[in-house]
Amino acid sequence: MTSSLLWRAIAAVLFGGALIVAALLLRHRKRVVALIVLVILGTGSTIAAVQALHAQDPLHDLRWSDDNPAWSPDGREIVFSSNRIDPAGHLNSIYVMKSDGTGVRRLTRERHDARYPSFSPDGRRIVYVADLVGPDNYYTGRGEVHVVRADGSHNILLSTVGDISTESVPPAWSPDGRLIAFRSHKLDCLCVIAPNGKGLRRIASGWTFAWEPDGRSIAYEGEDEQVHTVQIASGETALLTHNNRRPSLHTQRFEIPSIAWSPDGRQVAYVRGQRFINNAFIGPETSYGAGQAFVVDASGRREHRVGSPPNGDDGGFTARWLPGVAGGLLLDGPDGIYLVPSRGGRQPLSADGCCPIPSPDGKGLLLVRFGPFPNDSSTQQTTAIFFAAIGGHSPMMLTQKDR
Repeated sequence: MTSSLLWRAIAAVLFGGALIVAALLLRHRKRVVALIVLVILGTGSTIAAVQALHAQDPLHDLRWSDDNPAWSPDGREIVFSSNRIDPAGHLNSIYVMKSDGTGVRRLTRERHDARYPSFSPDGRRIVYVADLVGPDNYYTGRGEVHVVRADGSHNILLSTVGDISTESVPPAWSPDGRLIAFRSHKLDCLCVIAPNGKGLRRIASGWTFAWEPDGRSIAYEGEDEQVHTVQIASGETALLTHNNRRPSLHTQRFEIPSIAWSPDGRQVAYVRGQRFINNAFIGPETSYGAGQAFVVDASGRREHRVGSPPNGDDGGFTARWLPGVAGGLLLDGPDGIYLVPSRGGRQPLSADGCCPIPSPDGKGLLLVRFGPFPNDSSTQQTTAIFFAAIGGHSPMMLTQKDR
């Protein structure tokens, strides 16, 4: 919303004889709650001004959900999931586009809900997770991990992983591209497998995870709500964190929704959040102020909290390191996205959007921004993908800009 347009709207209200009784717009992560009460007492100029304000928001008429973006290794392409073929249903497909949002290509056409795609380190293949959908358009609880070539050909099933409809941990390529790690609900463990579907191995009992930059180990959330490491070759595990902060209620436990190794492999960042265990799941993505971000040395000897604003509650959801920025950690929380030096402090990057994915050169971010829910029975909120330059101005809309 530009300042000049805002003043024109105010003038229309004052001189057109209209009274705006209340206008409330509350944005919170994946929820957009809008309450606008208008009592129109005057001319049509007021209505025109309000309509002009509405038209300035690129999110007000989104038609479908574009989500889960990820960069190609060279930064020239972006892979993402979208339900644009079936906005009213559950079916997301995998798409690829150029980094400027042009040249969108659909890669998957199977009858499943495909999400969380990522390029292999050589950029030739894409791994993603999918939940099969039945004839009644409901999830079947039969989750799968797939690999498809970047041109959409040769889609192969790697493993069945059980029910992933309520929560999912994205699969991840090893740095050398020889293995794919994923969370199996069916086997109740972390597993690794070759991209050709061979050599499935159970490596740990855990949830959220991240590869070490040299590929020799994986950091993961253990059943004790701490971060552990496991050596891929030997299977040897080690305790990395000793965070003894306890939940505030007996109905809660802690979970770790995000783990990230620093590019040099010397530090591990993670976010700790509260999770209710009395059947009603309220995770860090929906509970206010539940997350706290920490950085621990790879040796496990030194650990400290980072990114705390003046009120002492950072409310972080995800943590990611920014390539090319020494000690530069990205935190994503309910009040925006921040660049946080690993030793403390924080620099605001974006107040609107979530799920920042840094570009390979560290000069920009992919963001997901939220629009309204469709005018049908769909429960999937509309979203679009944006690019924001580090230190730049307004994010650039990449998807649904020409709808």
